[in-house]
Amino acid sequence: MSSETNKRLQAKLEGFSEITALTQRAINAAMVKLVTDKPEVARVNCKTKRGDSIKATINRPQAALKVTGSSRADIEYFAHFGSGTLHFNYDPPLDFDMKDWVVAFNVKIDSIEVKSGSDEDRQVRGAIQQPGDFSIKSLFLTFNSGDIINPNMDHCNFKGADLDKDDILTLGGLLAKWYIEEGPMVDRRNRTIGYGVHTPDPSSMNEQAPTFPPTSLKFQTYEYIAPGKTAPEEGIPQGDNNMLLYLQMTENKPFPSAAILNYSGNYAASGMDGTMAIEREIFLDKYLLRTKTPELLHVFNHATYVWIKSASVDKPTEVNWEIGVGDSIHSYKPEFFRWEPTGTMSWAWGLPQKTIEQYYKNEYQPGYRYGRLTVDCTTSNHMSTRPGSNVIDVSGKSDIKVEGSAGSSSPWTPWAAKYGVHVWLEWKTTITIKAVDTGGLRIDLDLDESNFKTNSDPIYFKGDEAYGITRESVEKRQSKVVDDLKATLKSSPFKEIKEKLQDNLNSTARFVVPGLGTFRYKDPVFNDKGDLFIQVAYQ
Repeated sequence: MSSETNKRLQAKLEGFSEITALTQRAINAAMVKLVTDKPEVARVNCKTKRGDSIKATINRPQAALKVTGSSRADIEYFAHFGSGTLHFNYDPPLDFDMKDWVVAFNVKIDSIEVKSGSDEDRQVRGAIQQPGDFSIKSLFLTFNSGDIINPNMDHCNFKGADLDKDDILTLGGLLAKWYIEEGPMVDRRNRTIGYGVHTPDPSSMNEQAPTFPPTSLKFQTYEYIAPGKTAPEEGIPQGDNNMLLYLQMTENKPFPSAAILNYSGNYAASGMDGTMAIEREIFLDKYLLRTKTPELLHVFNHATYVWIKSASVDKPTEVNWEIGVGDSIHSYKPEFFRWEPTGTMSWAWGLPQKTIEQYYKNEYQPGYRYGRLTVDCTTSNHMSTRPGSNVIDVSGKSDIKVEGSAGSSSPWTPWAAKYGVHVWLEWKTTITIKAVDTGGLRIDLDLDESNFKTNSDPIYFKGDEAYGITRESVEKRQSKVVDDLKATLKSSPFKEIKEKLQDNLNSTARFVVPGLGTFRYKDPVFNDKGDLFIQVAYQ
């Protein structure tokens, strides 16, 4: 993997449940879309009592995220003017053509709950198309007159116009009046840069996966550090990969105690619009590997479990055994089928389990006669994935071995019979995590019949056929085990689980940007810790 990919997969959630990282590039694309769709918000028309005025059009508002220092709510705002006139009512009057001017000043990020039932609330809900009981939080820019009348001169460009300090102060005052007091930016919706959702009732948003919907969220800026570099860059376009983070908790858990999320890697690689990251505990442990009903991946362990339903040597000539395939006796105790981690991104179930359900050995020998029986049932299932992949490999083997013998060492009527049975199921499948273009996840489970193969060795039979112990009777028992394996696979709820995997997360997380644009979701992969990273692209 490239170093760019490595730095992305190294990023950690550090105790947050979910993080959505939107790059400066994506935020600015959203701001441009807003003025394109609503050109009235970019028309500056403002006048002072003295008669100074601006009549101009901003064709490109931009934001540069500040990603160093202890405050992570600061942004530098750039107003790129396409045309217009700055008029000073001096004696004589003085006019400046504002074509291609750039005025830069500091702003802050703030958030507020959107009023339920308002036009804004209805618009955002319509764009998200997310069912359930949830609240919407608006993330917006706050303008301060002190910052606007003292612009960042190093980043301003007046195209050679000779403006003195008083001129700059007047220009700043006009812009402050327009942004804060009387222009369209007074309406918070016109300076909103994103919306997030949270809910007091997660199950109302996703009954089958209630650990996914966020119950609280906050925001901060976050740095991008290029491979080979040790510090971030700020500005436009140097800082286009810096990010604004939506930091979310689920299940009403508290936020981590640290004031800010410190750098651990790049959530979004260079050129990406952003990433949605879901903690492994939510996606793997509490969803795919959950033990509560309805179970998902634990069903593989239920369906492939082979065990000794009965085994006995009551008489030398009565060596009896029956194999159970698929589980019924442990259904009330789902923890029995829990996948256990064997590494950061691997799990196993089945071994070692040499209990009475899996292993039986007994001998009955009164006098000259004897009967012996050994039954060994082993189920060994494995699951794994790897960083940078969106595929989980699942496989297993259910192995049944039976050895029986009976006979008599009597010098008058000696006889002996010995047999062996070996039946096994080998299977493998893949779980592929895909992104739904309009938001959410889709999980595909490959259930092709060729993935599940039942096999048996030719039976071993040696000796005399007597007292009902015959080659034919042993072959019938082996055939029954094979048939039971096949029948259990056909009756297992794999198809139902496949449908749940495909539907449960289809609308679990959707985000809206200004102008009610949305993001496309694509290319989910696991990071180094098993968290799921989904690339988001502005559309």
